[in-house]
Amino acid sequence: MDPVEGFYLEDDRGTIFAVKGIMHPNKKYIVVPRYVRSKTGERGTSSRYVKLPSSNYKLSMERWPHLKQLDPYMGIEVLAMEGDEVKKIYDPISKLDEIRKDAPTPLHEACIRLSKMLEERGVDGNRIGVTGSILLGLEKKSSDIDLVVYGFANSVRAYEAMRHLRHEELTIPIKGREGNPMHLPIEAHLAHERRKLLKGVLLLGERQFDYLLRCIPLKEEYVERYGEARHIDLGPVKLEAKVIEDKFGFLVPTRYSIQTLDCNCMDVVSYGGVICEQAKKGERVLVSGKLEKRVDVVTGRTEPEIVVDMGGHYLYDPELADTG
Repeated sequence: MDPVEGFYLEDDRGTIFAVKGIMHPNKKYIVVPRYVRSKTGERGTSSRYVKLPSSNYKLSMERWPHLKQLDPYMGIEVLAMEGDEVKKIYDPISKLDEIRKDAPTPLHEACIRLSKMLEERGVDGNRIGVTGSILLGLEKKSSDIDLVVYGFANSVRAYEAMRHLRHEELTIPIKGREGNPMHLPIEAHLAHERRKLLKGVLLLGERQFDYLLRCIPLKEEYVERYGEARHIDLGPVKLEAKVIEDKFGFLVPTRYSIQTLDCNCMDVVSYGGVICEQAKKGERVLVSGKLEKRVDVVTGRTEPEIVVDMGGHYLYDPELADTG
């Protein structure tokens, strides 16, 4: 399996990058730096690492200028590694197989337990992986369970499995530790977080582990392949709309279809997953993001879509706080 979301790549200086998304240029990988070697780092043993916050992405553009490029299809600057710049690939599926053979810590055991719960409910175990700091061997005692599931059918099964685990009270929502990256009104934010199934707390007897599960379609299953369309920035937009389709709302990349108040239909997309599980079909939502024109490179057909990924962007149901 080629590196996609959930994989990590290491360069010849030992910097570790997270692979972002499932659409990548030919023989390149769009990445975000996550761990940098440092003598004062708090992670690792033989080599010490510092974790870079995801909010430092613009700073990363200047720190790794040789990777920076203006993508001709996405219409934005990205960091892209050439295949020959990759010195090591961290594979989530292979790592989970390794942990299944030897789980030295309670956190590793919890990863195995959650993956088994998914398998028992129909998810292909060969398409489940462990990512994040555990994949890299840089986890701390306080680290979360961080799993990925690949493939649309497996993702559907995984989502239903997590629904059953919540119903069986084997998981509960995270309480009091929820981040608020979209800076929503606090009651609305907490109400949205309470109903999310792919993040929460796994209850294993007396032990509790925060978890995050990301469901990722295969690149051939996604609605768009790299190079099929050009995305043209039309500027910021804010609007109110009704969600008319949410079947891709639990995936990364995340996609909803909406109908605006003036009856225009378009998709709302997040490539980083910030709006994963954020809306449901039939809800009226407030949306803030970047309006784009998607132009098919073959037919020339154009479609509008809204990208919700950056600081200040949001998608939420303002009425949910009243019912949550």
